Amino acid sequence: MFYWLFNWKMVLQCLDKDTWAIFHTFNIILNMMFILFTILSLSFTKKLIEETTGNIWLMFMASIYVIRILSEFVLWHFNWSQSPIIIVMCIVPAFLYLFPVFKKN
Repeated sequence: MFYWLFNWKMVLQCLDKDTWAIFHTFNIILNMMFILFTILSLSFTKKLIEETTGNIWLMFMASIYVIRILSEFVLWHFNWSQSPIIIVMCIVPAFLYLFPVFKKN
């Protein structure tokens, strides 16, 4: 997904072959993780909410988005034109994954 979205074939030409391969492999693995998160979220909703292992999965899924929010400040140096959009796009799924963990009946 990111490969075509950010035109990495052209943008990442400056990387040596090994670094490019690692970067591209990480991209593929991350896309597979997001597919797994989607399948787990849609297929095992009740188990994710009710079971301890499910809560751990929910916290892990939320942590990906929380790390991205932190990276916006540390690595991308918060930019008022784009950062708020990224932060909102990450806060929403992080909140949705964490809400059932902390909501107690």
